Amino acid sequence: MGDVRPQPAGNPIATGASVEGEKDENKFLLAGQAKPSDAGSVSLAPMEEVRKSNWKYKSKKQQARTVAALLGKLLVLITALYFFICSLGILSDAFQLVGGREAGDALGESSLFVNPLAGLMIGVIATVLLQSSSTTTSIIVALTASGVIQKVEYSIPIVMGANIGTSVTNTIVSIGQIGDREQFKRAFAGATVHDMFNFLSVLVLLPVEAVSHYLFYLTEAIVNTMSLTEEADNQEFLSVLTDPFIELFVQLNRSAIIENARGNHTEEIHLLKQHCGILQEGNCTVNETVAEGCVENIVQKCDYAFFNSSLSERAIGVIMLLIALFMLITALLVMVKALRSVLGVQLEGVVKKAANGNLPGKARYLTPYLAILIGAGVTMLVQSSSVFTSTLTPLVGIGILDLERMLPLTVGSNIGTTFTGILAALALKGEAEDRRHGFQVAFAHLFFNISGLLVWYPIPAMRNVVLGCARFMGETTAKYRWFAILYLILAFLLIPGLVFGLSLGGWQVMVGVLAPVFFVFFLVWLLNMLQKHRRSYLPVRLQTWDFLPLWLTSLQPYDAVISKVLGALRRRKKSYTAAHDDEGTEDHPIP
Repeated sequence: MGDVRPQPAGNPIATGASVEGEKDENKFLLAGQAKPSDAGSVSLAPMEEVRKSNWKYKSKKQQARTVAALLGKLLVLITALYFFICSLGILSDAFQLVGGREAGDALGESSLFVNPLAGLMIGVIATVLLQSSSTTTSIIVALTASGVIQKVEYSIPIVMGANIGTSVTNTIVSIGQIGDREQFKRAFAGATVHDMFNFLSVLVLLPVEAVSHYLFYLTEAIVNTMSLTEEADNQEFLSVLTDPFIELFVQLNRSAIIENARGNHTEEIHLLKQHCGILQEGNCTVNETVAEGCVENIVQKCDYAFFNSSLSERAIGVIMLLIALFMLITALLVMVKALRSVLGVQLEGVVKKAANGNLPGKARYLTPYLAILIGAGVTMLVQSSSVFTSTLTPLVGIGILDLERMLPLTVGSNIGTTFTGILAALALKGEAEDRRHGFQVAFAHLFFNISGLLVWYPIPAMRNVVLGCARFMGETTAKYRWFAILYLILAFLLIPGLVFGLSLGGWQVMVGVLAPVFFVFFLVWLLNMLQKHRRSYLPVRLQTWDFLPLWLTSLQPYDAVISKVLGALRRRKKSYTAAHDDEGTEDHPIP
C-alpha cells in the first residue's frame, strides 16, 4: 500500500493546484529567496543552507577558501596514496629480508618440481615471502634460463602458484578497513575476488596442463618463431617515484636470492647492499697479488638507515615489516577519509556511476572487456598487480567501485603483471637456447592468465561463481572478523605448507591423504546444491544440516570461544591499568 497520511480538515487531497504551488515554492527556495505571498512564514534555515552550498552566492573570499580547501584535500589524498604505494614496496622488501633466502632455497630445489603440486605450493609460498609475483616470475625465468630448473615443464606450476601468492597483499590491505563492518565486508570481498579467480583458475588449469602440457607446447611453438638477438633492460616506471623514499630505509641486493637459488651460499652475498656503486675502477683482480702501484676499486658507500647495522638481516626485516604495516594502515585510513571529503555525497554518486557505468547502446556489452584492458595497461605501467589491486580495494570498501567492476580490472591486472616476466626474459644474457627457455616460462604465465580469463569470465554463470565465492568471504568476515586472519594463515601458509610436505612423500602419500579430503568436499558441495535446488529428492534427515553438531556447520561456537578469550584479556588489561594507576597515586598523593 502507498503512504496514506490524514489531511487537515477542510483541505482537499493533493489537487493539481497544490502541486503547482509546491513547485512554485521550491523554485523560490532554490533561488535563496522567500516566496512573496508568505515571506513571513518561510524559515530562513533552508535558504541559508542553499546560499552556503551555491557557488554564485559566495563572496570572492569564500570562493578562494573553498578552492584552497579542495586543493589541500587533494594534496592530502595524493600524499596518502604515495605513502600507501611506498608502504607496499617496504612490505615487499621486509618480507624478502625475513624469508628471501628460504624462498631462494626452495626455488633452487629443482628435483622437487617433478610433482606439479609441489611446484605450485612452492610458487605460492615463495611469492608470499617475496610479496611480489613479478619478483618470483623473474627469478623463475632466470633460473630456467640458467638451467637450475632443468625443464620448462617444471616452471609452469610455479608461476601458477605465484599468481595465487600475489593476491595476499590486497587481502592484507582490506584488513585496514576492519573497523567499519559494512566497509570491511565490501573491501574483503573486493580483495578476495582476486584470490577466488586465481584459486579457481588453478583448480581447472593445473590438471589440464599436467595431462596435456598445452601451455608448454603452445609457448614452445611461439618461441620457436622468435629471433632472440636483442637484449633489453627491465625498467620500472613506478620505482622511479617510490624508490627514493623506500631506499631511505633499506636497499636490497636483488640478485642475492637468485644466487641463493643457484646454491651459492657464501657469506659475501648479502641481501642488504654493502656498496652502492664504483667511484673509480681499479686494476687489481681477486687472484692477483697486490703489487706496488696496484689500485683497488673505490666503492661508493650506501646511505640508508640500516647500513652497517649490527642487527641481523632477519631482525631488520621484522622492524621494516612493522614500519610497513603501520604506514599502510595509516595511509589507508587517511586516503579513505580524504577521498570521502573530496568527493562529498553528491560527487561520490557521480564518480560511482562513472566508475561502474557502461558504454552507450549495444557497446555496453564491451564495457567489462574495456575494464580488462585498462587493468592490464595500468599494471603494465606500474609493473605490479599488487599495487594496482591494493589501490582499488579501499574504493570497493567505501562503495565507489562495485564488485562486478572489480573483477574485470583484477583479471586485466593478472594479464598485465606478466609483462614483467617478459621484460625479465628480454634482459637475459647468454645462449639463445637458454634465453628461449626463459621466454617460454614468461609466455606460459601470460597464456595461463588468458586461459583463466576465457574459462571464468565470458560466460555469466561461470563469472557468478567467482563473484559468489568473493561475496561469501566478505559476508563471513563481516560477521566473524577474526576469520580474515585465519583465512590468510590457512590459505597462504598452512595449507600450501601441508600440501608441499605431503608431496615430498610421493604420489601415494599425497593421494592417500588428499583424495578423501576432496571427496568429502565434493559430497558437501553436492548436498548443498541438492538442498538448495532439489530438496524433495533428499531424505528428510538430509534436507538440512541439523543432524550434524553445530561446530561442524557454523563458526558461531568458535566465535563464542574467541570472544570470551578476548574479553578476558581486555578485563585483565583494564584491571592491570587500574592497579598501576592506583600505585602511581599512592606514590604521588594529591596535596
